[in-house]
Amino acid sequence: MKRELDAVPTLPGVYLWKDKHGQVIYVGKAKQLRARMRQYVNFQDERAKIPLLVEQICTFEYIVVGNEHESLVLEKNLINQHAPWFNADFKDDKSYPFIAITKGDVFPAIKYTREKHRADTRYFGPYTDSRAARRMVDIARRVVPLCSSSCTDWRSLKRKLEKDPLACLATDVRPCFDAHVGLGPGACCGRVTPEQYAANVSRIERFLSGNHREFVEELSQEMQEAAAELDFERAGRIKA
Repeated sequence: MKRELDAVPTLPGVYLWKDKHGQVIYVGKAKQLRARMRQYVNFQDERAKIPLLVEQICTFEYIVVGNEHESLVLEKNLINQHAPWFNADFKDDKSYPFIAITKGDVFPAIKYTREKHRADTRYFGPYTDSRAARRMVDIARRVVPLCSSSCTDWRSLKRKLEKDPLACLATDVRPCFDAHVGLGPGACCGRVTPEQYAANVSRIERFLSGNHREFVEELSQEMQEAAAELDFERAGRIKA
């Protein structure tokens, strides 16, 4: 087995350990395939299940991919396909974090989630780092205000609009905390129309889809316009 691993490339990818019957018993991902797979046969992986796993390994396969994100997605798909016994902790969608936008709402909210995918929600990811995903949500909301699904005022507004989609939005209510500090656009207190809010959602979607250059160019233009209007607080928030 160790000699066979010498032929494995030092590239990112996904590996599949198989038993004597050719059954996939474990699927894993790696930034560097050869080094990661050697950790198993050299017993450098200290997880309790490794000795039992290695004892059953007879053959293996590997798939080279372009980067770590591709390996994460492929690993997830292969685990769902083969349902390996040693991957018992990773057989459902909750294994990986996503950023989601609740597209089915009049005022869609953004959230960090591990939930199973819903038809009326758009998901971005999966992310390899949960902290990075949460930070991405914070960054997006700082530059393009959007409601958070955890906001109690947004939830109250959601219930109201579900009962009556044509309900008039109150403009005399106290804004939520997020709206007060500039993270939310104030949908709860009538500061923004559904059309204006939809434009914010579209911008966030482009950003989360990877269109960062276009997003940054728009922000740079807005920052210059805010500075020209002497709105230095808004310009500073965009710059940050």
